[in-house]
Amino acid sequence: MQTCGHSVAARLLITHLRVRVSLLYNSGAGAGVSLDHIRAAIEQQGHEVVSVVEAHADVKRLLDDGPDMVVAAGGDGTIAKAVRTLVHRGIPLAILPLGTANNIARSLAIQGSIDDLAAAWRTASRVPLDVGIADGAWGRQVFVEGIGAGLIPAAIADMDSRSDGEEIAPPAKVAGAIRTTGRVFSQLKPVEMTIVADGARTTGAFLLAEVLNMPSIGANLTFSADATPSDGFLHVVIAGEEHRDEVARYLQQVLVRRDAALSLPSTRARHVTLECAGDIHLDDEVLSPPAGRMVSMRIDAGAVEVLV
Repeated sequence: MQTCGHSVAARLLITHLRVRVSLLYNSGAGAGVSLDHIRAAIEQQGHEVVSVVEAHADVKRLLDDGPDMVVAAGGDGTIAKAVRTLVHRGIPLAILPLGTANNIARSLAIQGSIDDLAAAWRTASRVPLDVGIADGAWGRQVFVEGIGAGLIPAAIADMDSRSDGEEIAPPAKVAGAIRTTGRVFSQLKPVEMTIVADGARTTGAFLLAEVLNMPSIGANLTFSADATPSDGFLHVVIAGEEHRDEVARYLQQVLVRRDAALSLPSTRARHVTLECAGDIHLDDEVLSPPAGRMVSMRIDAGAVEVLV
């Protein structure tokens, strides 16, 4: 795990105290690590697990026992639930990435075995994690990965409609999701959109528009390599018909080379409005019109602290 030049005070909680941990756990996450294994790895470091909340339950229960730290064990959906619960709570988050894509953990360079990650919390730094605040017809909602229109919501909807519940290993599942995205893209028609990024308006028919808080979305698809979840900006990426061949080539290359690069027009902004005639996704949820027709977004910098 990487460390950053944060103050000594940011490390004292984990180094010197018996930490009270609330654990958010997704038993259905792709890596299939048991709850007993996770609990043992945490307690072996001298910490106390004061509560365990399943990812499908009321996530606010994580705060009921006054924890010193929250641990999220699962995929991006589970981690995003923990992040939303901890916004401006002053309680640090530790991540055990057990999902298929693990975009959030990858963006923070969090990787390794459960035991190694738990052991590293004692010397970890607290790194600020930005979140996005989205206002739309559904009300206000926090997003962690990104919001977009065109390709990604179409691919998510296609995968959801074809899911049969079959257990597939995470690498194969990622590859399958990339192939599905490529197939959907080959049939995709441009969608009329208007994007306003810090006052600069762009209108046209686009294959995709993504407002990202981190480099990757979906099946580890890196649409903005320069984006980081701690830079205080949203990254707006747009692809029109003139980019069709480049995006199609990337979706082919990334199947065999995970470091394949995609270069699309990108803009940094703190406030973004997206309006389109089709569906919009918020993280991994698809919002259909009219709920998804227009959304206004802003960055909430450093809303959560993550142990890295």
